[in-house]
Amino acid sequence: MIYVRRRLELTTPDAAYLAPKSGVTYISGSAALTASALWSSDDIPALISNNANITSATQTVYVDYNGAHYQFSVGDALTVSMNGTTYAWRLMGFNHYDLTTATAYGVATATGKAAMLFQMIDCFGTTQVMKRDYSRTTGWGNSDLRSWMGGTLYGYLPTITQNRIKTVNVRTATSVNSATIATTAETLFLPAEVEIFGTATYAKGGTAEGTQYAWYTAHNSAADRVKAVAGTAKSWWTRSPDRYVSSEGAIFVSVDQSGRTSWVYTDSAVGVPACFCI
Repeated sequence: MIYVRRRLELTTPDAAYLAPKSGVTYISGSAALTASALWSSDDIPALISNNANITSATQTVYVDYNGAHYQFSVGDALTVSMNGTTYAWRLMGFNHYDLTTATAYGVATATGKAAMLFQMIDCFGTTQVMKRDYSRTTGWGNSDLRSWMGGTLYGYLPTITQNRIKTVNVRTATSVNSATIATTAETLFLPAEVEIFGTATYAKGGTAEGTQYAWYTAHNSAADRVKAVAGTAKSWWTRSPDRYVSSEGAIFVSVDQSGRTSWVYTDSAVGVPACFCI
C-alpha cells in the first residue's frame, strides 16, 4: 500500500487589522496607495470598512490581500492627474464618513463607512466662488461650488479613480440663516470647519457638522493648514456657512493663507482642496 502525504499550503486570509505581524514585510507609503490592487477593485477598502476596530481616529492600518501585505498610514500621499495637471492627495483618515449606499462595496460592512478619506494637499489650479448671488439662504447644499465639484471637477478625474470613489453622507448647516443640519450625498466635497480645526469658531452648524480628520488631529498647527493655488498660498473654502450674517450677503468659513480660520463672502473666488473617499 502506498501512502501519499499531501503538503498543506498555508495561506494568509485577506484581512485588515491594527497591528503589524511579526516577520511580515509590508508595502507602505505611496507604493501601497498606488498598488494596482487598491484601484482595480473594492476589495481592500471593503476589508478596512468591515473592521469595526478601525475608526476615524486610527492612524495606521495593515492589510493582507491576495498574498501581499500593505501598510496604509494617515499622511501617505498619491498623485492624481486632473485636467492635464498632476495634484498630490493625502490620506486623511479611515472609516470617517458613512456610505450613502450600505452595500457600496457589494456587501454590507461592519462599519457602513467609506474606508479611506483623501484630500488635496494643495488646491485645484483655479479659484472658485461658493455662490455667485451670495443670498442669505445660501448653504453648501445649494451652492454653485458644490455643483461644480460634483460635475466639472469630478469629470477631470481619471476613470480609474472615479470607479473607486464612493458616495458618502456629509453634515452641514442648512444655510447662514439656519443651524439645522442637513445631510447631503457627495463624491467630491470640502471639509467642515470642525473637521479641520477640531473646534468650530465661526460655523453656523458648530461641531454638529462632523469630527476632526485624523491627519489634522496629528498636524494641528497653522502651517499644516496652508494650501496653495498654482504655487501661491491662498485662502481656501470649507463647506461651513458662517454664523454671522452680513448686511451685504452670505459668508462661509474659510482657511486663510496663513492657515487660520477665517471667513469669505460667497461670491469671492478662493481655493478648492477637494476631498473624496474610496
